[in-house]
Amino acid sequence: MTPTGSLTMARRKAAAEFIKDCTSEDIPYSNDLHFRQSLCDGRLLCKVLNTVYANAVPKVTPLAPPQPVDSSFTLHSLYRRLRVGTRRRTLT
Repeated sequence: MTPTGSLTMARRKAAAEFIKDCTSEDIPYSNDLHFRQSLCDGRLLCKVLNTVYANAVPKVTPLAPPQPVDSSFTLHSLYRRLRVGTRRRTLT
């Protein structure tokens, strides 16, 4: 595994552990595609936000069948969106 690949997997593992701490749900982190598919419908991310900031997302409903993962969806963009969203909540 390349140094970049192991760094990416370490980041996925850290994100998966954080999500498990917040939601008690396991998500796969060893494979990038499976990791992204578990986050694709947004349900887990809404649960994480509700843990960080109570009632940030009042109603969490999953999508019907999982949608194909868009190649533009990356862990880094997810992290940025989460960080910006929580920062906005704490500033207001």
